[in-house]
Amino acid sequence: MQLELSGGGYMKGRQAGDMYMDMHLSAPVAMPFSTVRVAKVGTSQWLELDGKRMALPVSPGQSGSTSASVSSSALAAFDFTRYVKDVKVQGGQTLNGRSVTKIVGVLDTASLLSAFSKLGGLSQAAGVSSVPNLGGHVTDTRVVAYIDDQTHMLVAALADVSVHASGGDAKLHLDIAITSVNRPVALPSV
Repeated sequence: MQLELSGGGYMKGRQAGDMYMDMHLSAPVAMPFSTVRVAKVGTSQWLELDGKRMALPVSPGQSGSTSASVSSSALAAFDFTRYVKDVKVQGGQTLNGRSVTKIVGVLDTASLLSAFSKLGGLSQAAGVSSVPNLGGHVTDTRVVAYIDDQTHMLVAALADVSVHASGGDAKLHLDIAITSVNRPVALPSV
């Protein structure tokens, strides 16, 4: 199975908070969907599964496109830190010739996904009435992140998680690399 993610977004300026992420999934077996797009452009937020667009709910007070309204969204207010455990920080590391700090941590994946699915009605937007209990089916996720010591930006990250189901087990490995910053992003059409 292969999962490819790409995307971009704006942290500052008149488009602060605008972003998109595309996911393409390929597998040797039939999957419920093969492409996903999550986007926020201006005041519009949506999720697309195989090109079928579903508007995501806007949190109260999120009517403008200012960074203040972005920070009031349910996702921006979501506290990921409560699902983090066993963190280790190692400074003085080098990655591709850059001075970096390596951060290794473990996420309680089942609890994180359960809480995330309840954000602002995301499960209803995705067309499901409830998200199944993933306890015992998803392992904790081990994450390794490299932060540039000079810019303090994420350079790369790795994540590993396993999923157990009656039909077998799947081990997922995710590599993330930041390829550019301070360049225009081609946002999708509203």
